[in-house]
Amino acid sequence: MSGIEVAGIVLAVFPLDAVDPTYQPLNDLDKKNWDAYDPEVYHGAPVGVQLVARKFEEEKILAIAEIVTAALETMRSSS
Repeated sequence: MSGIEVAGIVLAVFPLDAVDPTYQPLNDLDKKNWDAYDPEVYHGAPVGVQLVARKFEEEKILAIAEIVTAALETMRSSS
């Protein structure tokens, strides 16, 4: 259990280099972040995902982590 009494897990995800040319920013701040992204700078950088659940739901968050990991592996193998 953590100091804030939630169950959590962090997954290391494979490097992500995709840029979606059809993406439309949701608002001005989103556009600012999108424009600041430089694929050359972040090429090969790792991506992490943190999953958090309510207190005493460790088994649930581990099961969800397995599902997310399987989905990410499927996505990676199909690309």
